[in-house]
Amino acid sequence: KMSSSANYRNHCILCDAASFKPVYGENHFLIKCSNCGLVSTNLIPSYNELKEYYNVYPSYEELSYLTLQRYNKILDKLEVFRKTNNLLETGCGFGYFLEEARKRKWNVYGTEFSEKTIAECRRKNIFVSESFEDFPMNVKNQFDAVVSMEVIEHLTDPVKEIEKYSDIVRPLGALYITTPNFNSFSRRLFGKKWNVIIYPEHLNYFTSHTINNL
Repeated sequence: KMSSSANYRNHCILCDAASFKPVYGENHFLIKCSNCGLVSTNLIPSYNELKEYYNVYPSYEELSYLTLQRYNKILDKLEVFRKTNNLLETGCGFGYFLEEARKRKWNVYGTEFSEKTIAECRRKNIFVSESFEDFPMNVKNQFDAVVSMEVIEHLTDPVKEIEKYSDIVRPLGALYITTPNFNSFSRRLFGKKWNVIIYPEHLNYFTSHTINNL
């Protein structure tokens, strides 16, 4: 559903070009930058529209064994970066990854957009806030690692978000990002029916080329 509170995109967030071409025809909301190739939505939802959407976002109660294994493999890779002992997960959901990190004695912090998930993380005594400005310390260069799993595609301005990460990760710290690949086999197979193509949930669709540009 397209909201009347949304604004039409008039420039590319990556290269600032103002020329786009439709991905799946004029009546579909996906557009591609004619200059750098970033695929995004032709509409940018408002803050209130996103709040309304994510406050009723579905949740899951427990993790699979495979997900826990994956979390611990990520944490294994981050061990070599320990210095401040501070780790941040953006879009941390109900804090499952941060709980695993805390078992390894990391000082864990998170950011989230949904009031429900923030409340649940705080119930688990995990510090989570919507904004870095609300953190209980000066965050500049204070984190060994920032983890962002399947988050960057949800953001209205991922460039600003990456700039924030650059500011808070210490020199030679780690940034771990995952995001769906628009050049994946599944997207090529299913086209506009690919289950990742959802508005206003996903606003930018990266490839290896455009994520490296970001």
